[in-house]
Amino acid sequence: MFRRKKFLIRTVLLLLSFVFLLLLYIGFYNVKLKSYIQTCLNNQLCTRAENSSLRIKPFELQDMSEEFRNASTLPTTKLMVNSRVVIVAHGRSGSSFLGGVFNSHPDFFFIYEPLNQLKKIVNSSSKEYLHQAKDVVNSILNCHFTDDAFLRVLSRQSIYRASSRPLVSPPFCKTWHNKASNFLFRGNWTLCNDNIPSSALNELCGKHKNIAAKILLECLEPADLTWLVEISNVFSVKVLYLVRDPRAMLYSRYKLGWVVPRNHFIHTLRNGTVSKEVQKVCNAMELNLGAVLLNPKNIKLIRFEELVTNPETIVRDLFSELDISMSTSVFQWIYEKTHGPVEKSALSLSRQANDSINAWRKRIEHQYLRIIETQCARVLKYLGYIPTHGSYEKLSDLNSPLYLKNMRDLRETYLWPDT
Repeated sequence: MFRRKKFLIRTVLLLLSFVFLLLLYIGFYNVKLKSYIQTCLNNQLCTRAENSSLRIKPFELQDMSEEFRNASTLPTTKLMVNSRVVIVAHGRSGSSFLGGVFNSHPDFFFIYEPLNQLKKIVNSSSKEYLHQAKDVVNSILNCHFTDDAFLRVLSRQSIYRASSRPLVSPPFCKTWHNKASNFLFRGNWTLCNDNIPSSALNELCGKHKNIAAKILLECLEPADLTWLVEISNVFSVKVLYLVRDPRAMLYSRYKLGWVVPRNHFIHTLRNGTVSKEVQKVCNAMELNLGAVLLNPKNIKLIRFEELVTNPETIVRDLFSELDISMSTSVFQWIYEKTHGPVEKSALSLSRQANDSINAWRKRIEHQYLRIIETQCARVLKYLGYIPTHGSYEKLSDLNSPLYLKNMRDLRETYLWPDT
């Protein structure tokens, strides 16, 4: 009996010793963690730590309200930008997927569709708008935000903020890169501050090696690349012009009612309104292809079909050309978006290559198809898309792609439009 009591006493003492040592370890670890958080918030190693074994996990972040207030008074970091990238495309061309590639890279400060935000505070048909648009793009590419109406709109809880990883990351939100990359579909705005001070945003921007933004050409009138080329002549900017088969792009627009309201579609097919809208889009594409030819060092042409069928190779080649470091986060994001279930949403970034390329062929109205192939004949030719010429067999044979594997050299095929 005595031996049994002695054994129990020893066991209890050992357990108490273990608990005591564990509490000491936790206390020591918390001190180190708080020290690391403070250091991370105040130096350029913060973003580099995202891919290291020292990375702060989301559940380990403490209340950052104090750090957030302090960040607004930090001095502006001298810019050491390696690459500035502007992605431009016509709506429904897959630009959100390409933008997501850059947004998932921890070395990139990425802003999603800033001009759509600008349109909420400046009339896009006014003379002031294009000037303001240039200022917005310049402020992003140079980390020079100001506390103005644009930044207040950018701070709002919306798809635009959720799609810009830096805006849903510390010090503005209590989350981290792997969560922020999927913030759009699992966003919890209680984690985020309601407004973003310009000084804190400029500080965060300056800690990134690269800067990127995504712009829809429909936010400009006329929808051309000229003014972006002017910016790239002032300081080094690479414009990535993403194009997609006009038939697929315009079918997607039809589904969303972007061509004309869907309930008026049949009537406007007959009265010529649809034809004029299609012509407007393809004329803009053609003029921008001319800009690509005139500015080969500043503008790079990317076809959506090549990107979505072989995204890893295209991205590796693109990063190598732009002197951007490879990141496992990017390729993990690509794999998840191209191998997981496709979310049925106009905002979804999930892509299954065959469906993304061929879905329009199963459902497009034949009169609409004829209008597109007529009005966009030259663009189809320049970009290597194969017309059906009304052939139902060619349209329905999904095993035969309606695009050339390798796009023709524009210098050999492009004919300048009459002006």
